[in-house]
Amino acid sequence: MRRGADVILLDNLRGDELHEAVGLVGGRARTEASGSVTLSNVAAIAHSGVDVVSLGWITHSVPPPRRGARPLMALLREGQTRPAGDVVLVRRR
Repeated sequence: MRRGADVILLDNLRGDELHEAVGLVGGRARTEASGSVTLSNVAAIAHSGVDVVSLGWITHSVPPPRRGARPLMALLREGQTRPAGDVVLVRRR
């Protein structure tokens, strides 16, 4: 946060760890919970105080992009879109 991160990604943390991490951030950046999120635990994760919950399982079964689709990185390089801000990844091993 000292370097001006806008979002801190909290990946694969348990509920108590999420709650503690949100407290440590103290509103100085947005927090996003990710990893192992399911319908059965999404409410508990949301109650930890994070700003955003990412649900990767929604897209895991999506087919690959159609042939000729332009990848996001190509669009970024061409200036057609831009990232929203810096993201810091915190991953539990």
